[in-house]
Amino acid sequence: MGADLYAQVVIPYLSGLPEDVAINTFAFREGSDTTGDMIDDWTTDLVAFYNGTAGTGTIAQSLSTILSRSTNVCKIRWFEIVDAGPTVDLGPLITERVWTLGAPAASTVPLPLEVAVCSSIIANDTGPTSLPLRRRRGRIYLGPLSTNILANSSSQPIVSAAFVAQVVNRSAFLASAGSSTRGFWSVWSRAAGQLTTVARGFVNNEFDTQRRRQVAPTLRSDWTTGI
Repeated sequence: MGADLYAQVVIPYLSGLPEDVAINTFAFREGSDTTGDMIDDWTTDLVAFYNGTAGTGTIAQSLSTILSRSTNVCKIRWFEIVDAGPTVDLGPLITERVWTLGAPAASTVPLPLEVAVCSSIIANDTGPTSLPLRRRRGRIYLGPLSTNILANSSSQPIVSAAFVAQVVNRSAFLASAGSSTRGFWSVWSRAAGQLTTVARGFVNNEFDTQRRRQVAPTLRSDWTTGI
């Protein structure tokens, strides 16, 4: 048997500073395959989530040029989700895989680093015990982003229909990749101590913000009246 797994997808900024990273997290309910095989399969699919072509491009193309595209500098850290008695908790690091984020689109510039697009995921309610909706919802905040994500024909700054379609496609791809052998993409409710399989989701064309992705200012300009 495999294990319930938790993945941290770590994409560093060009600064190279440990604190300057974008992180997305994913949980996977165990399958009948070995843990190592599950990690291999889901690593491939997580890379395809960002780099795989969907419609007119890839998610990677719309991610900020502030992110590093150097070979094998991005990481996927794999942890086991363990039964800790009355709770389910995160176990020690199992392994770390490296990968390369796909190239950005041409002629684009970064948006503020805290700007993100959210892929909302909803799990089914057929786990060991039925959970309320709030315990079966999760979010993937994609970003930082670049200006090519903006809709060109709108009077307000909204996400382009093309990018929304790409995130919908890649989210459905990841959810559909599950099987009894390799396990299933899941929502992990820490409060309930339960993983439930992702069944559906949605992507809005409005922007979200992730303030923890902000970087410190490099310049402060003062002014005074001279009074």
